[in-house]
Amino acid sequence: MRVKYKTAILCLTSLIVLGIPGCSQEQKPQENNMLGERIGEKIDVNWTWKRTVDQTKNVVYGVIKNKTDQKLSQVELEFRTQDINGAIIQKFTFRLENIDPDARKPFTQDYPAQATREDSGFVTIKKVIPAP
Repeated sequence: MRVKYKTAILCLTSLIVLGIPGCSQEQKPQENNMLGERIGEKIDVNWTWKRTVDQTKNVVYGVIKNKTDQKLSQVELEFRTQDINGAIIQKFTFRLENIDPDARKPFTQDYPAQATREDSGFVTIKKVIPAP
């Protein structure tokens, strides 16, 4: 708990003294369970999200690219939204299956929208399973 307070104080100090944010809330790249390499170096995810006109759903869509030389059985992605203060509002996990080597695969996922103000969204690679 003490580490969190120290980190918050350092972030706030850099913002006040230097006028720039000193910390990021983005997670560090995860290790790939395939080859011990960073996931971001082997898989690209290009995506965006929109809220439907009737404000009832968030639609996440994009393309994933497998830059490895082997087929992937499954890639698990997490979509999360947060408010202007960085508090997570909701998160959902979805899976893409059977992605060939050096291939692209489009995706679209719908999720219920929340009544609270969603300021930003993120898609994170959670797990990669290579084909046998």
